[in-house]
Amino acid sequence: MAVRSLCLEDSMAQGINVLGSHPRVNRRQFLGAAAVAAAAAVLAACGAGGSTATSAPTSALPPSPTTGVAPTAAPPIAGNAPVATTVSGASSAAVATRPAGSAIAGSVSGTTASGSAAISTTGGIQTMVIEAFDYGFKTLGSIPGGMTRVQMKNTGTELHHGQFMRLNTGVTLDQLGAAFAKGPDAALGLVTQTGGPATILPGGTSEVILDLTEGQYTIACFLAGDDHIPHVAKGMLMPLKVTAAPAAAAPASAVNGTITLFDFNFTMPDTLPAGKSMYTVTNTGAQFHEFSIGQLPPGKTVDDVKALFAAPSGGPPSGPPPVIPMGGMNALTKGNTGIVVLDLTPGNYVAICLVPDQSKPNGDPHAHLGMIKGFTVTRQS
Repeated sequence: MAVRSLCLEDSMAQGINVLGSHPRVNRRQFLGAAAVAAAAAVLAACGAGGSTATSAPTSALPPSPTTGVAPTAAPPIAGNAPVATTVSGASSAAVATRPAGSAIAGSVSGTTASGSAAISTTGGIQTMVIEAFDYGFKTLGSIPGGMTRVQMKNTGTELHHGQFMRLNTGVTLDQLGAAFAKGPDAALGLVTQTGGPATILPGGTSEVILDLTEGQYTIACFLAGDDHIPHVAKGMLMPLKVTAAPAAAAPASAVNGTITLFDFNFTMPDTLPAGKSMYTVTNTGAQFHEFSIGQLPPGKTVDDVKALFAAPSGGPPSGPPPVIPMGGMNALTKGNTGIVVLDLTPGNYVAICLVPDQSKPNGDPHAHLGMIKGFTVTRQS
């Protein structure tokens, strides 16, 4: 999703906090940090100015509660090999972004693995696999356009998501980086939020189907760990080039129904089926929204989740976290549509939108405006 005021602990046992209600780092500091870091990340990851690594100014970043601790090393990837082996009619290098080794993410580098890389095809739809680790992505640097099944596997130790953003017509990566340096509001006006795999636990997979049109994209993770530094500031942003779609269109995917996002709620079934299912997610609101799914642990209710987001600035309610991230669809700009691929177990869940209110500077997450809806998952007879 887009820049959000979300702070998620690296272990569910440690709980979930909303950064906007955390006493140590406020929302304005978070957005400032994300803006400066994203500007450096965009420019560095794309090799702007002939440089492969760009230092982000650290003065605008909030102080870290833990100093002198380098980011967790990325999990080993065998030889940094490409994630796949063939693309029909195209050859494209796998790209990995990695942390630059600074606790305040002073730089980020984009590296290209040797050899060819590609996407597979499932049911006539190309499949793009993204590996999200601490703190970077490994996936293709270029893919053909069209219907694309995006599978993001979290091999890190923290929660991650993958927000796809398409640069608007005429906007360059250099311009996007310069806009981020001025602030997130200026930058987000230059891109279209096109969805992506929503927040998932370590070891989990989040999956969506997107109709990617030709153009320049970036993939980013705006979540933050318990050091309150957004992952994008640690290198979790990479460019993606989408080329023209093949002449033969991919077959339409059969879906179970439609989920509509608007200002500020969800229209969706009260009950979803357990196991594999797919839903078309459409944003009809004036603002961009996300469909993020959280499972309620035993003894927790939708009211507990609402209390978390209604907590005063002193901090969220004490006790175990009231929700466990289970994927979903990241932010979509008005009029955009994607398909969320679910594989849920029976239980109680909530749909949440944590995108910030765009009607005012440094707006609160939509969850604070009531964009939280409970639903159940049951086995179908």
